[in-house]
Amino acid sequence: MKSKDKIMYALLDLAQDYEFSQITNEMIIQTSNVSRGTYYKYFNIKEDILVYIESNFDSRIFNLVSQHTVEDYKTPFHFLGNIVFPALYERRDMLRILYSSSLRAHWMAYLEEVYTNWSEKFFADYKEVKTIPHYYAHRGVVKITLDLIGLWMSQEKPERPEEFSTIYLRMIHTPMIDLLPDSQKNLIGEQE
Repeated sequence: MKSKDKIMYALLDLAQDYEFSQITNEMIIQTSNVSRGTYYKYFNIKEDILVYIESNFDSRIFNLVSQHTVEDYKTPFHFLGNIVFPALYERRDMLRILYSSSLRAHWMAYLEEVYTNWSEKFFADYKEVKTIPHYYAHRGVVKITLDLIGLWMSQEKPERPEEFSTIYLRMIHTPMIDLLPDSQKNLIGEQE
């Protein structure tokens, strides 16, 4: 394994037991079993390792995006299910840590920024639907998608990509109120 990856996995291991703010460069050096010089050859601070993790994932996803166009699929949702979800599944062990450890806040903020920007093209000609402003529709779709992926990847044994894709497509086609038990639906109807 490359030294850079040893350092990355050391941070991931530590993040499962410590808050990110508690993790020091020295802890990462000891856990990765690389020399101090090797560590500082690649990273000045632990946040640099997060950038490395992010670029590692980005290169894989953006490579897939460049090989396939969203226009080849019915919707961006089908594109995610057919192209992106299988790639995420291959990295499920790392993603489980990113979504369920002390790195979650950093990871989610990064994903929201990148994928809100990436998905803007799909909302370019958005017209308000049932008085839902563009901001809420666009960012809501991104956040819901990222949270559903997070729920999937946080499981000890996540469903295979094709199973999750079916669940994901059902979730986005189901109004949130229909996910509630009938007793709760009635209470909402009374408050409107």
